[in-house]
Amino acid sequence: MAKALVQERLRTRRLRPGLARRFWPPRTAARSLGAASRAELKGDLSAACAAYRLAVNLGCRDATSVRLRLVRLLRVAADDRVDLYRSAVGGIIGNCESQLRLALRIGLSCGSVSGDVRTLLSRLALLLCQEGRQAEAEPLLELGGWSHRLGQWILCYSVPPAIANVPSSESAAISRLLAPVVAFDDALPDRYLQVLQGLLKRGGSFWTYHGYNEISGSGQDGYFSYLHSLRGPQTTALDLVIRYIFGLAQEFGQFPGLRDATAAEWWAHCRPHSGGHQLHFDSDDEDRSRGVRHPICTAVVFVAGGEQFGGPTLVTDQRLRDGRLASTGWLVHPRVGRVALCDGAVLHGVIPGKGLPPAGTAPGTRRITWMVTFWKDKDHLASSGGSTCRALPHPSCLVDPAGHRCAWRDQLALHFNCGLGETCVSQISPRRVQLPFGNDVWELVRKSRADVETKTGQRAAECDYIGDKELLPAYRDCFQVGYDCARVEWD
Repeated sequence: MAKALVQERLRTRRLRPGLARRFWPPRTAARSLGAASRAELKGDLSAACAAYRLAVNLGCRDATSVRLRLVRLLRVAADDRVDLYRSAVGGIIGNCESQLRLALRIGLSCGSVSGDVRTLLSRLALLLCQEGRQAEAEPLLELGGWSHRLGQWILCYSVPPAIANVPSSESAAISRLLAPVVAFDDALPDRYLQVLQGLLKRGGSFWTYHGYNEISGSGQDGYFSYLHSLRGPQTTALDLVIRYIFGLAQEFGQFPGLRDATAAEWWAHCRPHSGGHQLHFDSDDEDRSRGVRHPICTAVVFVAGGEQFGGPTLVTDQRLRDGRLASTGWLVHPRVGRVALCDGAVLHGVIPGKGLPPAGTAPGTRRITWMVTFWKDKDHLASSGGSTCRALPHPSCLVDPAGHRCAWRDQLALHFNCGLGETCVSQISPRRVQLPFGNDVWELVRKSRADVETKTGQRAAECDYIGDKELLPAYRDCFQVGYDCARVEWD
């Protein structure tokens, strides 16, 4: 009877964790963590939040990391329930902020800034920056040891999109000419878009087969991708879509190297409104024997989600061997059917959606994107057991982690897409999108500004510190999309 009362109070958060631990052994907390992970993978965020909260109250190991996981889930769960609490939007964001502050206070009680604590600092700083409260975020960025941060115009992007930080129409014309990215609306035939929407439907067999986690943005084996030849026969519906986008990139893009392309690699992401992706370079990480290689061109197709759902894709002019930070950035905002084509060698990422999704957004909506890169040459790696550059599996071999047969490969068969090859593409008239862009991609954090001014005798805004080739900061010192990248480098 006493244990049942304690369990009810624990579930309703009216019991101190210390008392709860008297009734359950440590393995119970471990079981709760397992239940939370399974619920998260299934997309049952309410159950996952409850299980993570129970694990924390039962004194699980690495409680700071678990609290961080809980806060991220609470934020996503708020996205899905926004219309239910539309009259209390400030309360929803405020709850996430209070949970972050609580977890941070507990994490800092040990007296040092660990990896999990730094991630908590970054998540709270991101929330504050996107709320327009950058002055409150500055002390957190200093405590976390960041010297640079993404510009406020990027993190707190305009809704609806607006051209940012552009002093003149002449600058706009120059940026348009030199931009490493172009975007088009109405560029994809409806039949091709329907193929991608059917394949990548949230909750569909494609995601379950790969054990995809919407919070981490990866499959059960991490990043995964598939490789298609650009020279062989077109045997699936995806071959047709890939060849079409390849032709689009050749016609409207500024990528002369595409004439030598022989292979296309594709992957996909399904993100909640508040999901993001750290800045990175697309590269051939699996084969470094020939040095770092980049694709010729990367295409991003916005498959589902809608306008103003999720944050924009940020594309910069920074290249791996430049030895400097980006000086200009462009934002590609989500819109179903939009296709963005960018130079495969530049730094890019996804900015988390700020605030809450637009009013009227259906629960469970996700920002679904399909990416395809074009390579001069690339090999299948499935034979070596890798999860990248796979060949499409035979339909009879497809089962999900639970042992159930998956149907996603069947959906790509040409006989299920009658007439797709005859889709009339001559009537498609792509419209080029004017992309918001700005020159202040990176800003100095307050402490770093003071150090620079002391060192140079100039105001930080007047000196070329950020672009100085000899002063390229470490990747981990650049605050971006709310993740701690302590173990990541520019290359």
